[in-house]
Amino acid sequence: MFSTEMLAQIVRFHGTAQHTMVGAYMEENVNTFLGIQKRLQERATASHGDAVTLTPELWRQVMQLQAPAMQAMLGGFLEQSAKRFMDKR
Repeated sequence: MFSTEMLAQIVRFHGTAQHTMVGAYMEENVNTFLGIQKRLQERATASHGDAVTLTPELWRQVMQLQAPAMQAMLGGFLEQSAKRFMDKR
């Protein structure tokens, strides 16, 4: 999921002043992403029944078909997340 460099950077934050801030920031972002996935699963279930599961392949297809809308949504999410992070400082 993360590159080796990214994982190394996360480990480097341990014990620093940024440790708590970065951890809270990452947790909030993962929770937001999980919320997005849950809403997509709920919409898929409502449209197609319980047989639909958001597998990695289906997620890739959704991203390809909805690329502009998803990029705008995720871009907005990233901007909002960065703003929240800066506001908490």
